[in-house]
Amino acid sequence: MKKRAPPNPTSASTFFFWQLLPTTAASCSAAAQTDGGDGVDTGESMREAVAAVLKESFTPSETTGLWQRCIEEEQANSETIESLLDVSWKRVEDVIARNKRRRCVIEEELPQSLAEVDTYRFWTPDMAAARFHFPRPEEFGLRTTETVGAGGETGADVLPADTTEQASHDMSSSNALPGDSSSLVLQPTPPTTPTPSAAATDPTMPGKHRANAWRRTDKELLDPTKSPNPLRRLFAPILRRRHELPKALTLLINAVQRVQSEGLPEIEALIEKGYLHMPLHRSFRHISSFITRYLSENSRGEGREREFAENYKPSAFRFEEAREKLREMGSKRAAAPSKCEKAVEIVYSTLLTELRERKVLQNDCDSALQSITDNTNLQLDGMEKGLQDCDIESRQVLGDLERDVCAYLEKLKEAIESTKAARKEIYNEYQRDHDRLHSSLNGKLYQLKKSEDMQEKLARRIREATKEWHMEQLKYERLMQEVVAETLALRQLDCSHNQLEALLDERLPTADSEIKLRWVTDSLQQSEELRSELIAQCRQHIERLKKEEHYRRCRMVGYAKENALCWSRCLQDLSALYEGHYDTVTVKCNASMQLRYLLAYEKDLVIKDLHQLQREFSLLEKSWAKLTSLLEELDLPVPPLAECEKDVSCGEFRRTISELVSGRLICGDFARLLPIRGEGRSSPTAGKRDSATAGAGG
Repeated sequence: MKKRAPPNPTSASTFFFWQLLPTTAASCSAAAQTDGGDGVDTGESMREAVAAVLKESFTPSETTGLWQRCIEEEQANSETIESLLDVSWKRVEDVIARNKRRRCVIEEELPQSLAEVDTYRFWTPDMAAARFHFPRPEEFGLRTTETVGAGGETGADVLPADTTEQASHDMSSSNALPGDSSSLVLQPTPPTTPTPSAAATDPTMPGKHRANAWRRTDKELLDPTKSPNPLRRLFAPILRRRHELPKALTLLINAVQRVQSEGLPEIEALIEKGYLHMPLHRSFRHISSFITRYLSENSRGEGREREFAENYKPSAFRFEEAREKLREMGSKRAAAPSKCEKAVEIVYSTLLTELRERKVLQNDCDSALQSITDNTNLQLDGMEKGLQDCDIESRQVLGDLERDVCAYLEKLKEAIESTKAARKEIYNEYQRDHDRLHSSLNGKLYQLKKSEDMQEKLARRIREATKEWHMEQLKYERLMQEVVAETLALRQLDCSHNQLEALLDERLPTADSEIKLRWVTDSLQQSEELRSELIAQCRQHIERLKKEEHYRRCRMVGYAKENALCWSRCLQDLSALYEGHYDTVTVKCNASMQLRYLLAYEKDLVIKDLHQLQREFSLLEKSWAKLTSLLEELDLPVPPLAECEKDVSCGEFRRTISELVSGRLICGDFARLLPIRGEGRSSPTAGKRDSATAGAGG
């Protein structure tokens, strides 16, 4: 009898199975090929090692049992044919049934037994990256997801460490944020699945936020861009406190509200469904901190102005009431003499009191104006410097983002080219091995069918074809083993290729993501526009504050001007009274020697009052010179100091008070501009002299 030939199935190349070998064996084989060693021996040993690994770890137990069962069955068939050569003609129908069973094994049982091959893992991302030199996911900051393994466990999403940042932010802290620009890293993030409605606005799902938080990692919980409305929540505290903020911030708050409702939601929508991690909140956080720190406080000059105005306006009103009373007294000068003497005292006390208080008000006004100027200049300088720093830092954040995007695009293009080249190489290798195995399998299936037909013919020829039948049975036994082996190899090749193809398909969206990066440029441009708008609104607010402070200084200078003019008018009234009194006393002194003796002391006092009045005029002129420089500095009209003299009522008032005091030659201490030192004004001699003078004057 002819000796059985061992099966020689066609095997797949080692291209799709190198990664299954131990690390040392694979590296040694690669090194041997690189060093130009014996390629035949190395390739043979490599194929044997791969075949051993596939047989031990990647062959289903059901297929192995089927394979062994087929071998034993075919061997038994061959032995049966040998022992039943004389009765083989009776086995024709058995051969037909056997052929049907064999066909069922090939067409049904063998595919079922190979179903477990799909569960074997021939490739992992690390294997593919090491074999084809793919960039690792962390080199791009990509989000990697482990697929469901053999145990049925799904790997958790892994985010790069660089994507997390400190989420806590003190809104009242300084706008200087050290580390923001230097630690800025552009990181891609997986696109989120859009939902029909935002969770933040869904009142029927109170546990939705909590469920989302449970599904997030610790790094995602610390990342502000993963929280709802990351940009709008920066300005929300400012808008909630708008009723507590100064009214001068109304236009700026309205501008922030407009940006909050129109511009920021669009950028947040892009961030939410975007592909890259875009920490745009850092740029707007600088602006929010600037507004909170510098613009939320009241003007430092407002309180000082209000305090002075509350003091000045009642005093001015009181002075005007006193002057009105003097006018009424002048219209009733036909009263009794005792009332006339009291009227003289009232006139002098009113004018001297107004003079003293006007001087005090003028000093207070100068002090308040200087304090307001110093404080507001310091405040506005701090605002402008803070706005300049905020503008620079917010623009720097967006610039760093743009540079990171450009760097990522360069790396992405290199990865695209590498992936395309690897995909082409893999496709060529797979197509070559697949065609070779598929062609060999089809040929052997055809031979198997032909052998079945031949067995039926030989069975009918009984004795004449028994020997040939036995030979065909041996051939069938060998072919059966080769068919099982090659079917297993083809299934293993298909599964390995499909897994590698799936890995490449997962990477292909990354390689083809140039289109998805358009939103990066759009979001950067929109962020720059909104940032510029907010900076412009802050700058306009500072300009409004400057104008307000200018008008405040104008009002304070107006108060000082009004007070100085009234001060001048008061001095002119006193001057008219003292000069008239001096002229009257001089005329009386020239009338007789007795009156000259009696009025000598009164004349000396009047002269002292006139000298003191000159000093008061000098003090007024110095104050007016200082006030004139302020009026010119503020581009305000500078009226003449004697402007009140042009008023008709001023002349009428002066005539009225002159008529009220014209009836006395000697006035008491109440009419003196300077206090009288102990010179004996109340002595009996002086009293007699006063009464005699009064009688002479009568």
